Amino acid sequence: MDRRFLLNQNLNPFVFSSFATTLGAFFATLLAVLVIGGVPEISGKALLYGIGIGLLGSLGSYAYYYALRNNEASHVAPFSKFTSVFSMVFAVILLGESVNTIIVAGVFLIGLGGYFATERNRQGHPMIDKAVILIVAATFFWAIRGIPEKMILSEIHPLALASIAALTRCALSLFIGAGVMNKEWNAFAEQLRKNARDMKLLVFRGMVSAASLTFYYYALSMAPVSRVVPLANTDAIFTVIFGGIILREKNIKKKIFGAIVAVIGAWMIVMGG
Repeated sequence: MDRRFLLNQNLNPFVFSSFATTLGAFFATLLAVLVIGGVPEISGKALLYGIGIGLLGSLGSYAYYYALRNNEASHVAPFSKFTSVFSMVFAVILLGESVNTIIVAGVFLIGLGGYFATERNRQGHPMIDKAVILIVAATFFWAIRGIPEKMILSEIHPLALASIAALTRCALSLFIGAGVMNKEWNAFAEQLRKNARDMKLLVFRGMVSAASLTFYYYALSMAPVSRVVPLANTDAIFTVIFGGIILREKNIKKKIFGAIVAVIGAWMIVMGG
């Protein structure tokens, strides 16, 4: 869905992110208020953690959108599985979580899956291109974000943390998208006013984003980072399949194979955790 908007509307990723995160923040906050039963009390420490988590998420998203804007979704998505690698390393070093042979094998399969899913050099394109660098940077930010998330979830309701992180991303995106890129922002807003279908898709994306963030934080409050993050990354196979079916991207069989290998690696990390 993100790839569709970035292609069809020729959007700057910051502008798209500002709209997407605004809707996501709205639904995440609404869900938090409804479930918790009002505005929860939040300590200064939890607030700072939430803001930092939101900023790390924004950095990852901007790198991801730039990679997705100029490359096929099925080319970009498998490399996001390196989040599992980074998160495992950070969890071991910073949180003292343990690893074993099965987890190491899982990490290897994630890298192997990314290799097979990459458009390699049939037309002289290098394997390590700008898109790969951007998506690896995105996964680094997403992975390191898991450390403060795990550390603070014992002091704050998962829905409250999801809301703070989403609102932080929303504020940053609005500042950049509406403030710095006002002309492009207004052009996209006008396009949405004229096209009800695109507006509905963007609202639906915001609802899905809020729901997925909520489930993720609930899971993270119950299990180690080195198990939750890899499991969350099994979305790659669906991204690759949808990229082939809906967007009709090429070499989909090879990419599906790579995504499956990466997902198997993520599951091995979970089972060995």
